[in-house]
Amino acid sequence: MKQRTLITCLLISSFFGYISLFGSGLFIFQIELFILENLTNSFSLSLGSVIYCPFTSLSTFEFVPLTGQMLLGIALLLSIAKKAVACKVVSVVGIIFLLTPFGFILYSGIVDSNFKMIASTIPLFCFAGLLLWSFKKKKQ
Repeated sequence: MKQRTLITCLLISSFFGYISLFGSGLFIFQIELFILENLTNSFSLSLGSVIYCPFTSLSTFEFVPLTGQMLLGIALLLSIAKKAVACKVVSVVGIIFLLTPFGFILYSGIVDSNFKMIASTIPLFCFAGLLLWSFKKKKQ
């Protein structure tokens, strides 16, 4: 498979991580939409006389996958522009940013015996492994 296709598949699969907290389950993209709504609402509040920090609603677990997805989007643009070395570096850093929270999701799914959490992480790990393998294969 082409690296551009693998990056796109990895980016799409990163939105569908399933997190089950206290009986209610959310996908990563639902959490990110909530974050973006809070950022836009807090920005409109900060235009008034009240000073409000827009990052009060962010936690590390929500910020890390969002950063990884942004880096993979940049890597996708770099692969379109045929910047191979920069694309590889940005992709690997984006993969690291994505694998960290998805590893915790996988671990939590195994401990809680939650099949949805386990199944939602498998595509991301597969595409990340294929992309890293294609980088290694292209190097040789």
